[in-house]
Amino acid sequence: MTQPILQVRGLCKHYKGIKAVDGIDMTLRQGDIYGFLGQNGAGKTTAIRMMMGLIQPTAGTVELLGERIGKGRNEVLRKVGSVIEYPGFYPNLTAYENLDIHRKMMGIQGKDSLEDALQTTGLWEARNRRAAQFSLGMKQRLGIARAILHAPELLILDEPTNGLDPMGIKEIRLLIQELAQKRNITILVSSHILSEVEQLATKVGIIHRGIMLEETQMQALKDRNRHYISLQVDQQEKSRNLLVNEMGIRDCRVEENGWLRVYDEGLMPGEMNRMLVREGILVNSLSAVKDSLEDYFVRLVEGGAVRA
Repeated sequence: MTQPILQVRGLCKHYKGIKAVDGIDMTLRQGDIYGFLGQNGAGKTTAIRMMMGLIQPTAGTVELLGERIGKGRNEVLRKVGSVIEYPGFYPNLTAYENLDIHRKMMGIQGKDSLEDALQTTGLWEARNRRAAQFSLGMKQRLGIARAILHAPELLILDEPTNGLDPMGIKEIRLLIQELAQKRNITILVSSHILSEVEQLATKVGIIHRGIMLEETQMQALKDRNRHYISLQVDQQEKSRNLLVNEMGIRDCRVEENGWLRVYDEGLMPGEMNRMLVREGILVNSLSAVKDSLEDYFVRLVEGGAVRA
């Protein structure tokens, strides 16, 4: 197996006893679009800042292309592009001028990279407009243009669709996919918008209160999200006991709204309905449903609105 582009092991950051990041492991390989999922305040940005060498970890290691990120100068970070939180620009300079300043700071020879980055992000026609005139979505794309100016191997985007309207979200999603597919850039995208990551990511890591709860391939996560049967009945606890004891259902839950949710392999809705009716249960509704990533996320981090 090829060397990981980014490997994080046991990464921690503690602030006066608060564990902002608590021993997370992550692995990104060439071509991954890695969805770093978590609610606001889960520790995503703190973890990203440690990966970029902007803050020092309390414990743990970050390796980029086989080189450990530590104190002092890290030349390997020149192979990374990033947009952390909201990108800032000189408001009275044009998009082109803002990128040109960054080009000079990065020591990039020639100006071909400017047109390339602006064309890729769909901003070439707006290159002579001042940054102050840009919408939030355009500023995010300009931030990505700046981040890819030096042709990085890894691109880190922290909540790139935050605050955008549906069209802006779609534009960013398509841009990320294009960068991964056409430029073979490995991409880490942090987000709390789970439906977006479900459409975008090839791999996912779920963080909650600083702890990495799960890291897996997105397809494996989708495959594992189980079908379930949702039932509205007049006697919830009796129905649950019958399903568990008479049909051998291993996972039957009562939701706060009084509905039953039944998880099991080889579910037989018709047989389930007949058994309940035979036992005097009024079944008002019975339907097969499949979890979304949001459903799974809620179950994983909080148990959702479901109790066993």
